[in-house]
Amino acid sequence: MASGNGRRGRILVVDDDDDCLSALQLLLGHEGFDVEIAAGGEEALARIGECPPDVLLSDVRMPGMDGFALLRAARVGHDFPMILMSGDGMDAAAVRSVGAVEYLVKPLDFETMVRAIDRALALRKGPG
Repeated sequence: MASGNGRRGRILVVDDDDDCLSALQLLLGHEGFDVEIAAGGEEALARIGECPPDVLLSDVRMPGMDGFALLRAARVGHDFPMILMSGDGMDAAAVRSVGAVEYLVKPLDFETMVRAIDRALALRKGPG
């Protein structure tokens, strides 16, 4: 559920790259999102269990639990939009077929990412 303090929504960003996590936390925070970060799939699932986000933004390629496995695991008992990102040039339609609402190519275009998150938040809130 979106926070009621005027913020745009709660985003959980998952990536094994600490620099990427720090940059996204800072940049998305400046855009008005409440941002939490997790350094991998297992940590993300723990955070989701504590307080599910409005949107999950996850890298695909991570050691241990990759983004696809995280997406499948996070779906159990939860209903929030998930966005996957990767630098591997995957087919967007294939990524969406596993349940992601958006697929972003790294290096990320910040404005494209913000628009994707806003679209995902609109899905979460539903019509009206």
